This record gives sequence, structure tokens and C-alpha cells, in this order.
Amino acid sequence: MRAAAAEANARAVRWAMGATLFAALGLALFFGYYYRAETARALALNFQSRMIASFANATLSPRIVNGAADALAIALAEKGNLPDVAAYVQVLYRGLGDLREKRRIADLPTQFLGVNFAPRQGLLLAITSSLPQIEFFGSEDGVLVDTLPVSGRWPFAARWSPDGERIYVGTNPVGWITTPCSHERLRQYFQACKGRATDISVQIGSNEQPAGPGVWSPDGKSILTGGFRNPARLWSASAGTSDPSFAKALLSDQPTSSVAFSSDGRRMAIGTPSGEIHIVDATSMNLLKSLKPSRPELASTPFSLAFDPKDSNLLLATSPSPIARLWDVETGRSTPLVHEGNAMQGTFDPRGGFIVTGSSDGVVRLWKLNSASKPTPIILQGHLGPVFSVDVNSDGTIASSASDRTIRLWSEDAPLSPKRLPDASSLVFVPSKVRVKESTVLATGKSGAEFRARLPHDFGDVVDAAVSAEGHGIVILPRRGYPLLFLHDTPDTPMAALTGPDVEWTSVAFTEKDSQIAAKTSDGTVYIWPFISDVHTLERIATENLPLQGPKQITLPHSVHCRLVEQTSEDCQSALMNVAHPPESSSSAHPLSF
Repeated sequence: MRAAAAEANARAVRWAMGATLFAALGLALFFGYYYRAETARALALNFQSRMIASFANATLSPRIVNGAADALAIALAEKGNLPDVAAYVQVLYRGLGDLREKRRIADLPTQFLGVNFAPRQGLLLAITSSLPQIEFFGSEDGVLVDTLPVSGRWPFAARWSPDGERIYVGTNPVGWITTPCSHERLRQYFQACKGRATDISVQIGSNEQPAGPGVWSPDGKSILTGGFRNPARLWSASAGTSDPSFAKALLSDQPTSSVAFSSDGRRMAIGTPSGEIHIVDATSMNLLKSLKPSRPELASTPFSLAFDPKDSNLLLATSPSPIARLWDVETGRSTPLVHEGNAMQGTFDPRGGFIVTGSSDGVVRLWKLNSASKPTPIILQGHLGPVFSVDVNSDGTIASSASDRTIRLWSEDAPLSPKRLPDASSLVFVPSKVRVKESTVLATGKSGAEFRARLPHDFGDVVDAAVSAEGHGIVILPRRGYPLLFLHDTPDTPMAALTGPDVEWTSVAFTEKDSQIAAKTSDGTVYIWPFISDVHTLERIATENLPLQGPKQITLPHSVHCRLVEQTSEDCQSALMNVAHPPESSSSAHPLSF
């Protein structure tokens, strides 16, 4: 009996041990498969995140015209399901450093050849290329307000009067000065339309004396016309008659290409097909001088002319060549503004702070007037075709129109742009312990720990470096150029170049509890940049600053949507094969809502 009981107990123990071993093996297999599945999922997410980040990063390349807005939209498309790999964070940081597009007017039925802000009404007028009409948009929200048909031929130009009460519409041979009181939706923007429902119009020009494009005198009393090989003429804005003294003084039978009036009313500029620019005294009508490049082969027909609103001695000229010129009228010398495509048009900020040009490479360029002798532009990317026209509002907002059937509104600064510190007396810059070994910088933080960063080969001399108190960020300061920001986890790849003025630097530091980076110039000026190491904060700032097309959406190109979402559909496969040829209209684009 005892032997049988012992054998039964032994069998029970063996069974229990076997069951336990089997269960343990099952659990091991389960957790092994689970671990491998989770590892595979993590690798897949990491790969997808890198793919999206790399694709978004490509849109920031100066040679791939898409821009920071689309790059951020691509990066944010799957933000809730992706890990925070370095490439993704880099796109957010670089994108917020470049993002100046604040409103996109898209899905337009035609191209617009010209844009012009109203002086005070909050309107932007745009000249269509396919229909003889002018469209009016809200300058803040980009919403279409109304359309104004133009009688006769297509308008070459349209300009608001200095007081915003009239519009000069330049057509050939006859132009019109109009106040569109017959349009109910426009009537509220014009004081002259109170109690009036009919247009106020003055004809400028005739078949014998053609008008064409023109500009207003600063007092609003005259219109100076010229361009499209028409002779230059000065007209009374109230009577519509030409000034005979102007015609006699300037031999007005000569063809012209463009005209401009200085903001102080003292000077007029008249461009000619030969490349010469005549400067005329607006009071005496005497020819003061003619401007032309020192080498005849550099002469090019000026398509647009504009005086600096704060200094009538500075004149901007753009022409069908990669070089726009900023002329010093008194000396007759010019500073070249070099583009990659032909400079189509240019204008000044009304406050006198910068110049804006649009070019055939699809890029809008912003040139700071207080920069070094060799101007370096800030690149505003986004258009998918040649930029036809640019203008600047009184608040510094930039408008541009292009062949991609969009009008875009831009800010002078990006969310992560530097600010000049008015009073830097409280800042103390403590020299850091910095060693440079070949292309590697070794910087010592406040804790005594040493951090490294690998520099690009063309960085130049290192003058200083700074490590944040928590060790999250490292900034390397060149003698001249853009400081580079590295994050501790990615010492071999700069997170961002801190774009700013072209100056000589002396020292750098993290300030305000590591929320800012401050850099000091050789003349004592201090500039500060925001420092954000938290990816969720970067995502929030990016989402808040995307250039909305509607209440809460931005539209991505169809091929981008396919690359991220629907790669297998027949329509998407076709789109991806033709990704190098973007559609003329964004009607097939896909919105991303946030």
C-alpha cells in the first residue's frame, strides 16, 4: 500500500513539475514572441519616423521648392504614432527656424500676375492672368471679398492710391482710376462710397497717348506711366490729362520698361529697354542723371523699379537676369543682389527694414537693409513655380503670387528667429572651456562634465561654446556665420543652424533657465534665440504656426499624401511616378486637420 501511495505521489510530483515546466516554457515562448513582435514594431515605427522625417527634411533643401510649412505638415502627419527619433526632432527645429509662411491662398482658378496691399483697409488686390478682372482678398484671412471686372484689355498693373481711396488700373492703351462704389461688398472699404452706388472713374491715356502700367505720386495728385515700350508720361489723377512740360523735358517718344516715384516726391525713375535708368527731378522735370552698370554686358532691361521709402537715394531695380541691383543714386554705384533664377520683381518694406524680391526659381527672398556689404538673403520657400509679384504691407506682412496658382502671405520672422536684446547689461558671458580636436569640439559644462560635438568641414574658427545647465544642448559659435545647436544625444549631427545676422561673434551662453540662447557680437550687440529641447513643445508650436488654408487645415500635395498614407492605390502609384511634375492646381490635394 505504502509503495503504491509513494508511486502515486511521485507521479503527481512528476506531473506537477512537468506542468510547471510546460507552463514556464509556454510563458517563455509567449514573451519571446511578444518581445520580438514589440521589437519589430519599434523598428518599424523607427523606420517610418525616419522616412517621414527624411522626406520632410528634403523639402527644406534650397533646391527642392516646397518649404518649411509642408515639411512641418509632413512631419506632423503621423505624430501620435511615431517615436521621437533625432531626424524627426531635427525637422521640427529646422522647420520652425525657417517657417515664415503664415497664410496660403490656394485652389485659385488662375494665376495672378500682381499683388498690392491697400494702405489701410485690410485688403489685398490681385491681378488675374486669364480674365480681365481684379480680385480682392482679406489681407489677414485670405478670404475672397469680391471680384472687379476690368473693361477693355487685361490689366498689366493695379495700384492703390496713397490714401487707399482709389485704384489705378493700368491697361494698354487706356488706363483707369476707379473707386468701385457699385460693388456692395467693396463699398464699405471706401469713404467716398458713403451714400453712393456708382463708380467714380477717371480715364488715363488714349490710342494716341497710351498709358499702361503706372505708379502714384506720394501726394496722390499724379500718375507716372511707362513700360511695355510705351513712352513715360505724367498724368493728372483728377483730370486725366498729361503734363506737357514732362513730355517736353524727357523726349517722351522714347520707349520705357518701368517707372517709380520716390516717397518724398522729389525724384522719378524711368527704366529703358537698353538697361539705363533715368533719374528725373519731379519739380523741375530736369534729368538729374542716368544709371547703368560699369560694364555694358551687365546691362539688362529693368522690369521693376522701387525707391527706398525712407531714403530716396536708394533705388531697387530687377530685370530678367539673376542679378537685381540696389543703386546709390548719388554715387551711381550699385550693390548686386544675386538670385538663382531671374529676379522678376522687387519692392521695399514700407518701414525701410528690408527688401523683398521674387524670382523664376520659385523663391521669395528677403534682404535685410542693415546687413553686411555682401547681402545674404533669407529664403522664403513654398511656391511650386516662378514668382511673378511681391508686395509688403505696412505691418511687414509679405505677399507673393506665382505660377502655381497660389498667393502666399509671409512674416519677416520665423517662430525661432533671433531677437535683438535692447538691454544686455544684466547678461554675464563666462568663457567656457573649449578644446577643438580636428573637427570635434569638446566643451565643459557647469557640472564639470565634458560634451562633444562634430562640426561640418566648412564651419570655420570656433570662438566659443556653451552647454545648457542640464546638459541637453550644446551651442558652438563661429567667428562669423551661423551658430550650430547640437542636442546631447546626437553630437554628430547639428540639430539646427541658428540663423541670424551676418556679424562677427565673440561669446555665447544659455540664459533664462536654459530657455534661451544668447550670443554677443564684436560691437556688443546681443541676440537671443528660443531653446526648446522638449519635442512636444516643438510639435505644439509647429501646429499653432502652420499657414492655414481654411479654419483648421493645411493641404499637402497629392504625391506627399500618397507617400505617407495610400501607397498601394493605383491613383497613388501614378502620382508617385510623376512626383517630379507637381499638378498645376491643388484640387487633388489632401487636407491635414489638427
